[in-house]
Amino acid sequence: MSMLGTPASGGSGVRGTSSSVLAGGAGVLGGFTSNAGVSSVPGLASSAGLLDPFQLPITPLTGSDAAVAGAVPGVGINASGALTVGGFALMGARVADPVSRSFTSRDPLLPVPGAGWVGNPYSLVGNNPVGLVDPWGLSPISREELDKARYEKSAAKWLDDHSEGIKTFLTVVGTVLAIGAVFVTGGAALIVLGAVSGGMLAAADAMDKNKGPDGRINWGNVAIAGGIGAAFGAAGGAIGKYGGKYLAKGVGKFKAPAKAVTEYGQRLTRGVRTNIAVNAGNGAMAGFVYGFKDPVIGFATGNDKYKYDLRAHIASTVAGGVAGGLGGLSGPAAGSTIKAYNSNLTTTGPAQKAIQATYNGLIGAGSSVLEDAMAGKEISPAKALYSGVTGAGTTFNPSLSGTNEPHTIRQMGVNQPRSLHGVGNSKTGVGLMNASAAGTAHGTVSGNGKDGFSQLTEQWFGMK
Repeated sequence: MSMLGTPASGGSGVRGTSSSVLAGGAGVLGGFTSNAGVSSVPGLASSAGLLDPFQLPITPLTGSDAAVAGAVPGVGINASGALTVGGFALMGARVADPVSRSFTSRDPLLPVPGAGWVGNPYSLVGNNPVGLVDPWGLSPISREELDKARYEKSAAKWLDDHSEGIKTFLTVVGTVLAIGAVFVTGGAALIVLGAVSGGMLAAADAMDKNKGPDGRINWGNVAIAGGIGAAFGAAGGAIGKYGGKYLAKGVGKFKAPAKAVTEYGQRLTRGVRTNIAVNAGNGAMAGFVYGFKDPVIGFATGNDKYKYDLRAHIASTVAGGVAGGLGGLSGPAAGSTIKAYNSNLTTTGPAQKAIQATYNGLIGAGSSVLEDAMAGKEISPAKALYSGVTGAGTTFNPSLSGTNEPHTIRQMGVNQPRSLHGVGNSKTGVGLMNASAAGTAHGTVSGNGKDGFSQLTEQWFGMK
C-alpha cells in the first residue's frame, strides 16, 4: 500500500489544474467525472461528462499514454488528463481521495466567512461540485469567478484594455491605405490595398458593434467582420484588373444598331450616351455590390446591429452611377472648357488637368452629398471633403486614361463608340471599358476610407 492509501475500485480521477482551467477548457470542473458524456452543469459539458459529480470514469489508457503511465508502478493518467498516484488524483495544491470524495489534507487557506464548507477543511469543492469549481485545490469558486479569473489572464483582456488605441490605429492606417489607391496604377497592388484597407476599416467599425455592456468585445466577430471587409475590398480592386475585359465582352454581345448614323449631331449624342452608360453602369454596379457588405457581416456574426437598409442601398447605387457617369465626361468637358475660353490653347496640358481635377472633385463631393440625402442621413461635410479630394486625385493617375480618349465633347462624336455593341467590338470601346473599370476600382477602394475619415475628423476636430 502506498502512503496515499489504497486506490478505489473502478479507477480514479478528478478534474482541475490551474493550467488546464485557465487555458479555457469549458469542461473543467471541481468534481470527479463519469463515462456518461453529459454534464449536469449548464455550459460545462465535456467529453467525460458529469451526472454524479463525484463518480469516477473508467476509461482505459491506450497507446503512448498507457506506456507512460505503466512505466512507473502506481502512477497513471485519468480520463480528464490529471496525474494519479496510487489511485489518488493530484488536484492543484492538494490530493483528492476518490473513496472519501474529499481532500487528504486541510485547506491551506482560511475559508470565506459564512461559506458552506467552513466546518470541513477537507471538503472537495465545498461539497458542491455542481455549483462550484476548485481549479487550484485551494478554495472553491463559482463559475462566474472562474470565468473572471480566466478573462483577467487572457489576451482578450489586454485587447479590451487597449481597444480604443487599436481602433484608432486600424482606422488611421486603413484610411491612409484607402487614399493610397488614388495613386496606385492598378493590378495586384490595388487588390492588396483594397483587401487590407477594407479589412482594417471593417474591423474597426465592428469593435463598437460587438462591445457588450460589460465593456468586453467579441473579438471573434471583429475578426469575421475584418475578413468580410477584406473580401469586399479585394473584389473592388479586382474590378480594375479583370473587370474591363469581361465587361467589354459582355456588352459586345448586344445587338448592333440597325442603321449606321452619319449625321454628326446624332453621332455625338450617341457617343456621349454610350460613354455615360458605360461609366454609370460600372459605378452603379460597384455601389450596388458594396451595399451587401454590412448585411453579410451581420449574417456571419449573428449581430443584428448590421441591418439591411434598402434606402441606403439604393442611395449608394444611384450615387455610384451618377459619379461614374459624370466622371467619364470630366476629361472631355475640361478640354471643351479650355477651347471655349481660348481655341488656341492645348487640351492636353496642365490647365486641362487642373480643370478636370476640379470637375472630378466636385463630382466626388456632390455624389457623397447625394448619397447622404437619398439615404435620409445628415449631410457629412467630412465625407464630402474626402470624396472630393480623392476624386480630384484620380485625375492624375495615368492608368485611368482610355485608348484614343477624346479631349473635348465634340470629339466624342468622332472617336467614341456609339453603342454598347461598339464598346465590345472596337479597340477604342475596349479601352473605354478598361478605363471605366479601372476608375470604378480606384473609386471603390479609396471610398473604403470615407467613413473612417469622417470618424477621425469628428474625433479630432469635431467635424463629421
